[in-house]
Amino acid sequence: MDDNFIEGIFVDQEFRSHGVGKHLLDFVKDIYPQLELSVYKKNKRAISFYLKNNFNKVSEELDPDTNEIDYTMQWEK
Repeated sequence: MDDNFIEGIFVDQEFRSHGVGKHLLDFVKDIYPQLELSVYKKNKRAISFYLKNNFNKVSEELDPDTNEIDYTMQWEK
């Protein structure tokens, strides 16, 4: 976390799809009234996860460092 910006959620592959990421996300939702993150457009699994957890896509832009399309996503209480 960097203030209300989620730098990343990393779950070991062995424990994915077991609710660990959701638990981590719910934990920070209890602390912050608003959250923001960036996710690559090509990362369909992550986008689906964030949409299921009530995040909304608010913008799309090209990341100049990676030349990949990034979505900015936000959640608010």
